[in-house]
Amino acid sequence: MLLYISGFNSTPKAFISNNQSVDVYYVIENDYAKDISQLGEIIRQHPNHVDITGHSTGGFYALTLKTIFPDQIRRLHLINPAMDLVKILGNNPEPKAQEFLENGRTDMIDQYSRNHVLSKNPDVFLYQGLLDDRVDVQYNTLFALEENTCVYPDMGHRFSEQEFLQIMRDILSHQG
Repeated sequence: MLLYISGFNSTPKAFISNNQSVDVYYVIENDYAKDISQLGEIIRQHPNHVDITGHSTGGFYALTLKTIFPDQIRRLHLINPAMDLVKILGNNPEPKAQEFLENGRTDMIDQYSRNHVLSKNPDVFLYQGLLDDRVDVQYNTLFALEENTCVYPDMGHRFSEQEFLQIMRDILSHQG
C-alpha cells in the first residue's frame, strides 16, 4: 500500500486522483496529535506492507510515523520534507501554518524532531527540488543514501502536475 500524506496546501487532490499508484491520500488537518492518530489507524489496517510518501509537512509526519511504527512501515518517500517543522512553519505566512503552531503540540513536534535519526537510511528515499525556498535542502540530504536521492534542479517546494508525475514515476521505481 502507498499512503500519500500532503503538506499544507501542497499537493492538489486532482494530481492524486489522476495517479492510480496512490492507495490512500491523507490531507493533514490542523492538529498534529489528531493527524498522527488517524494516520496510525490507517497503518494498523495494513500492518505488513506500507510505504509512505510525504510532501513537506507530510514528510515530517512520515518520519514521525516510522518512529512509532518501525515494523509496519517498509519505506519512506520524502518529497521536499519539512524536517525542522516548528522553524519552517514559524516562517510560513499562510494562516493555516500559524494556526497549526498555535493549536498544535509543538512540544510533541520538537520531541520527534530530536528523536529522528539523522543518518543515511536505506529505507528512506528523498526527492528534493534544489530551488526549494521553504526547507533546508542541505539538512534534508542527511536522511537518505545518495543512491536513494532524486534531485530535481529546476523544481521548487511546490510542483506542477508534470513534475508530480515525474516524482511518482521515481517513487514507483524505488518501491521494488
